[in-house]
Amino acid sequence: MLRLLLLLLSVVASVLAAPCTPCDVLPEEQKSALSIVLAALNTNIDTECSRLVCSSSGLESWTASSSLSGTLSPAIGSLSSLTYLRFSSVISGLLPTELGQLTSLSYLNLGVWSITGAIPTEIGQLSRLTFFEILSNNDGTIPTEFGQLTSLNSLSISAFSVLGDIPTELGRLSLLRSLGLSTGITGAIPTEIGQLSSLLNLYLPASSISGPLPTQLGLLTKLTRFLLHSSSSSLDGTIPTEVGNILSMQSFSLTSSYMTGSIPTQLGQWSGLTDLELKLASADGVIPTHLGQLTMLDQLSITSNTISGTIPTQLGIGTLAYLSLIMPEIEGTLPTQMGQMTSLTFLFLNLPSITGIIPTEVGQLTLLNQIHIKEPNQLTGECWPFPAGAGTVSVGVAFKCGCNSPTPLKSCIPPQDCETPNTAAADKCIACVDGADLTNEDECEDRNGCTANGGDVAACGNVANSVCTDVGLNLRTCECSLGSTGILPQNFTDDSNTFSGECYDADGCTLNGGQIAGCGNISNTLCANNGPNNRTCQCAPGYQGIPVTTLADDDNTISGVCEDVDGCTVNGGDVKACGNIANSVNVLLVIKEFQ
Repeated sequence: MLRLLLLLLSVVASVLAAPCTPCDVLPEEQKSALSIVLAALNTNIDTECSRLVCSSSGLESWTASSSLSGTLSPAIGSLSSLTYLRFSSVISGLLPTELGQLTSLSYLNLGVWSITGAIPTEIGQLSRLTFFEILSNNDGTIPTEFGQLTSLNSLSISAFSVLGDIPTELGRLSLLRSLGLSTGITGAIPTEIGQLSSLLNLYLPASSISGPLPTQLGLLTKLTRFLLHSSSSSLDGTIPTEVGNILSMQSFSLTSSYMTGSIPTQLGQWSGLTDLELKLASADGVIPTHLGQLTMLDQLSITSNTISGTIPTQLGIGTLAYLSLIMPEIEGTLPTQMGQMTSLTFLFLNLPSITGIIPTEVGQLTLLNQIHIKEPNQLTGECWPFPAGAGTVSVGVAFKCGCNSPTPLKSCIPPQDCETPNTAAADKCIACVDGADLTNEDECEDRNGCTANGGDVAACGNVANSVCTDVGLNLRTCECSLGSTGILPQNFTDDSNTFSGECYDADGCTLNGGQIAGCGNISNTLCANNGPNNRTCQCAPGYQGIPVTTLADDDNTISGVCEDVDGCTVNGGDVKACGNIANSVNVLLVIKEFQ
């Protein structure tokens, strides 16, 4: 048996060590270029073999391993037969302009985090390209040459440095179906956007778009999904009524603190709409009754500080599963038609000016399992009309349900559902909301969502170098730890753990401005990145005065002076410092500041 096991192990070892036979057919020029490219990424053809598709014509496809690191060599330009190229690994340095020589390329995904510098304009020469995506810390702008990529179906650029305005030349991409630009986009949406006649998806999250929104958006008659979240105070104006012409719209999400005007009634023409999110702090007018025509609506969320009036009775839409209304100026009462929302599972109301009682019809919503009514409010009632089996319940109403007075973390269960209502056993009528636990004193305390899920890394999907922060009731945030980058902060409820991706070590020297700036702007210093949230500073060769100092990525408190070292004395004096040549003397002292 042992002999058989040893034989199997030797066979497996020989297979793992076998050369990449399929790529033996590569022309010598391409094999040589591929070897150079892989060497710069600290790997080789045999190791990367399973991710390469080779033929006698050349390398056709490469889905790079996520474990690669290093730089992308200019030799990649010699792999001219490539049609598919995808990276998801930590590659650093500049993107080579030679990418523009891959004229057979139809798919290019550079979804990496450490690429720096501008996006090469030469990529605009890839006339066969149908898909382009990059996710990194590039700087510069979106090349206007991208307007030449007339075969492009999908364009996605996410960067953490300034990208500037959206080039008007992108209006030439008549075949474009999906456009995603985020983090660094500034300026107005160009009117040429209306020429993208094939566009289905337009995503502009985390941008600094300014306004107003062009009326030409109404020309995108095939658009199904629109998302614009802008933090810029320059995104002003109103929602163009022309967007009501996009009858194909299925999902519409708009966030701006400075846009004004009312919600267009034309939105009621989107008969296929399933998701509508409007976070418009400065919008005014009323909630349009025309929204009641959206009979396919699944999620509705409206936030505004200045929208007034009442809640339209027409919002009693049977398909609605998620409803969130945050509007301090809305008055009147909660309509009884809420009982018609038979698909409702989540209800969030922050309506401090609403009066009256919670309609008993809400108790008919058997699917409703999360109810949040924020304080302060003017609602009253003799008993909370819970649906049977409701899960998360957070109310701020002075109910008399045979139990102790509710608190923000506690709710009352109706007397008929208590084992001994109106008695000393009042604890049997208390339920804690999701994210809170009942103590021995019959009080509800906020649960630490991070600790409950195993601590920082475990609570963040076991993503290395991640950190978890409990930020309130039933809510925690996961993000990359200090000194790491790769995933934007994400919020989760205490019972959710879908955080995924990778957090890569950030170059602490680069984050602090480079060698000199990363060492407190002390001349003649060397900065070295040593891992997550760790860098060292010391005097450059030929200088002394500051010992090797370890710093966190956000620490730049090093001080002192690096002075020129007497090279003659350090090397033993005149004769030793001159190679032990008798009768020699060092007569020239050169001081050069380290840059």
